[in-house]
Parts: sequence; C-alpha cells; structure tokens
Amino acid sequence: MIPVFIHKSFLFAATVIATLSCSKVHETPAIDPSSRVSVSFNARSESESTKVTLDFSKAQNVQWSDEDLVAVFDGAMKNEFGIDPGTNTGSDATFSGEVAKGATDLYAVYPYSAAGSLSGSALTVIVPGNQVIGSNANAAPSALVSVGKVNGGSIEFKQVCGLMSFTVSGSNIKRIIISGNALAGAASVNSSGVLQNVSSPSDNITLTCENGGCFVPGRTYYAAVLPGTTAAGRFVISYETSDGAANTRTASRAVTFTRRKGMDAGAIDSGSQSSAGGYLFAYTGMKDGDNNGDYYKMFYAISRDGLSWTVLCGGAPPLPTYYGFPYITQDNDGKYWLIGTDNGPLPHHPVIWHSDDAVSWVRKDLPASIMKLPSGYTNDTNSYGAMKIFFDPVSEQFIITWHASESGLDGDEKWESMRTFYILTRDFESFTTADKLFSFSGSDANMAQIDATIHYYGGKYYAVIKDERTKDSSSSYYKRPRIASSTSLTSWTSNPGGAITPKYREAPTLVKSPDGNYYYMYVEYYEDHVYELYRSTSLTTSNWTKVSSFVPPTGTGDDRNCRHGCVIRVDERTYRRLQTADFSNISSVGESFGTDFSPIW
Repeated sequence: MIPVFIHKSFLFAATVIATLSCSKVHETPAIDPSSRVSVSFNARSESESTKVTLDFSKAQNVQWSDEDLVAVFDGAMKNEFGIDPGTNTGSDATFSGEVAKGATDLYAVYPYSAAGSLSGSALTVIVPGNQVIGSNANAAPSALVSVGKVNGGSIEFKQVCGLMSFTVSGSNIKRIIISGNALAGAASVNSSGVLQNVSSPSDNITLTCENGGCFVPGRTYYAAVLPGTTAAGRFVISYETSDGAANTRTASRAVTFTRRKGMDAGAIDSGSQSSAGGYLFAYTGMKDGDNNGDYYKMFYAISRDGLSWTVLCGGAPPLPTYYGFPYITQDNDGKYWLIGTDNGPLPHHPVIWHSDDAVSWVRKDLPASIMKLPSGYTNDTNSYGAMKIFFDPVSEQFIITWHASESGLDGDEKWESMRTFYILTRDFESFTTADKLFSFSGSDANMAQIDATIHYYGGKYYAVIKDERTKDSSSSYYKRPRIASSTSLTSWTSNPGGAITPKYREAPTLVKSPDGNYYYMYVEYYEDHVYELYRSTSLTTSNWTKVSSFVPPTGTGDDRNCRHGCVIRVDERTYRRLQTADFSNISSVGESFGTDFSPIW
C-alpha cells in the first residue's frame, strides 16, 4: 500500500475458494499444516461512518500498491497473502494465499513485514525503529501496523499505533530522531489492536527519506509510535540537516501516545526552533478613541516573532458573541480556555469558552454566584474587574482572578481600595469561595491592585500586577505594572518588585520570546490606546527595555485603537489554523467530532 495519506483501517470481505473445514459443526478439526487450502480476501475500505481517519485535512482513499503483502496466522504457521494480478483498483484489491486445512481461527497482520508470531489470540507485531518514507508519501508503510481476526467471513483491521505529526519548514532536513520511552519495537497486541506489553522495546525512532533524500518543505509527515507515556523532560526530537547541522527540542511535560490518535510536534525547521508556531494577540478596540461598540468585543492578530502583527478576520470579531476583556490560557492537554461574561441585562454572569484550535469555541455559562465576594467588597457586574484565567500545570486546576473595590466608595477612593480576588476550579462545575489573593506587607500592605495575571516559569509562580495607587500614595510605583513571585499558587506574601514601565500602563501579559532568551511583557498604554512591548532576561529585575509600541493594522483604512487584551504562544498547528480559518463559517455552538492531533510542546 502506498501511504500517500494515512493508512485507514480495512474491512476484508473473505471469499473462501476452498472450504476451510468439512467437519461437522460440533467437532473440532485437527489443523494439518501439510494440507493446504486456498483462500482469497477482497480488501476494501471500511464504510465512511466507521472508518478510522487520522488525517482529516487530506481525508483521501486508501491506495494499495501491487506489492503489498498481508500475514495470515492459521494456528500452525504464518502465511503470506499477496494481491492477485489485475485486481488492484487502488481502493480495492483481492488478496490470495493458503492456510492449513482444518484451521478455524485466522488472524492477520498488515503489513507482512510487521508480523512476528501468534500465541493463543495474542499477536506479536514489530513497529520498526527505522521508518523510511517514500518520495511521494508522508509515512513509512512498514510502520502503519494493523491487525484483525476473521469473523464470519470478514476481517476488520484495527490500528496498533498512535501517530506523531510534524510539518517540515526547512529545505535540507535529512534525518529526524524521536526519543522517549518504548516508542517502537516488538509488542504483543490482541486482535483489536490493543497493546498488552512491549517485549523488546526501542526508545528511538529514526525517520529518513527514501534514497537518502531530504524531507519536502511544507509537507506534513507522520511517525507511527507505540501507545505509552514518556515522562516530562524525556521526550526529545532531534533533526539533522544535509550539511551536518543539528537541532534538538525537549518536551517539558509528559507525552502520551494513544492508539488511533495523534500528537502534533508542529514545525521542524533546519534553523532555529523559533520558526515553529507564533503568537496570538486577543484584544478589545476603540475607533478614534470612541467606543463605537468595539469595546468589550474581541479581535485577533497573529505574529511569528511577537513584533510584527497581522490582523485576522478582516478586522472583524472572530467570535461575535464574545463580551468582556479577552484572556486565554491553555491546559496540559493543549485545549484553550477563554474567559468573559454575557451581554444581557446587569448583573452579568461569567462565561467560559473552550477550543482545540482558538478558532471554534464552545460556550459554557457560569452562575454569577461563584463571584460572590467577602463582606465589605462589591463587584463591577459588567466585566467583573477584567477577569483573568490561568491554568496551573502543577495542580491541574484553573484560577480565575479579578479586582473589586470596597463597598460604598467612588472616584479615587474606590480605585485605591481595589484588591485582587480569586476562585479555583478543575471542571467549571464546582468552585472554591472567593478570597483575596495577595497579602503584601509594609509599604505595600495597602497596595491597590488591578489586572493581575498569573504565570509559571522555572518552578515558580509569578504575578504581574498593576499598582493602582495614586501619585500621592505611591510616588514611585503608581499606575505601573510590578511583578511578585511565590512558590504557591494561592499564597503570595512577598512584596512585588519595582515598576516595570512608565506610568499609565495596565493589562499586562507575559510570554517567552521565540528563541526563549527573553521574557516579553505586553502592556496597554491607555493614554494613547496602544500596546507596548518590553523585554528582560529575568523576572526578578526592574530592568526592562521597551522594544516597540504598536496597534495591529486592519489594512482597511479604518484602523481601531488597541485596548485591553492578552498575548499567548501558540504551536504551529494552531498558528496555521488561525492563518487559514474562514471565521465567517465558524460555529461557536457545538463541538466538532473526530480524532485530532494534540500539541506536544
């Protein structure tokens, strides 16, 4: 079979040319290996409703090649079945071979080279550690292992492996090595393809191209990987170029491969890793300094380097039903989560959205009761103090933060009383009781706090907080973002450091630079309605350098100002999805179904 696209599972309709057994039904015939019976199978793809399709974007028919071989075990020996001349139509072919007379249970393995042995009903198969991909293919045919058992004259082949996808963006990549825990080797599976154990594991898979060539730039390739988990820090992808250069990338979290499902490694480039993926900027806007209905709407822009931005959706909102100040986080499974509110009569209630690609969002309305504050404080029930959300990769729970003021105050007194509150949840069904997040002391004991965002780097938590105090109460830090650190998600007692920016900056968001050498902090300069980028090599210093001031251009001559938002890092798969999405046809009502590739990094 030519794996121009991903190998589907197959349904073999069996036509028995010679009778497998002539004995009575209640008798158990003896298998006679010395006496052979001819058998033919007509191989065709499963019906569309049940077939396994791992490459949805291409979704092509299976293409058999005339040299394809299938191994059939009859209980006595392994038998080779090949395609009858003239029967291969591409999607259909007739396979013929011989089995032992008296055989009643027949098990099969595709391809023949992957078939090891049969013990009872357990099949030993070999997923190769060296996977060679043809010049017109995107996977190695020897690695796309599937198994099955004859049942009532037919056999439905089941996939054994999971897949790792990657897209080549360099022009001279010659070899790719994937390292982890028992990724390939000899394995025992049942006739449904479910892994029982790995008897002879290989921790490495080497991918090369036929005849020693290089991978084709722009093409997406697939490696077949045995199901299993590799611990955080141990899953590594190395790639070598034709001129001897090499690059390595290591996953910071555990990587799990599941039968029939995929993981996406994003872009593999012959140069720096930084070309993989990019940044998504989700923000609100105003036109000519006026609301014009754009404030509380969400707009999108993307960037490869975090410096130059391209507006998406023609400058229109990609999710028209969103309302609030957009803030997005990503969980350990690669799913994106967006926080906002409804847009009905006050008081509003929180709304959480989730998405696999930051394009198609699924909405869940949350009760306003989860935002109930301790006595003496009052919520702004329009936006709930610009709510933020952060997924903690350690405790695997979400923290939602927002600011609220003391009751009965107005003007500067109201803003001087602002404090940060939080709730925790794992499932958006049950929530902790709202409580204050920060307990600073000394000169910061009465620090007014808004727009706090939480981050996790190098085993520590960092909070970027706007010091909302007035000039009279805090001459050094007023109206500027500062950074606090903690070893706990919910216990913050160490005072924040010095001011990061000049005054009148808020809505901070923090990411790593493409090369990983800098921390990028994006802040809104709300006097001019623009965003600014500052960078530093450390989160414990006040020495930050301004890099740029920008408003993502719509290119329509009707550019808007840039207001309260967030910047997140996205992988190559998500970046390309955002680049090519037709947002006018995106539904935000129901979830899509089907197997998708979860990001590795």
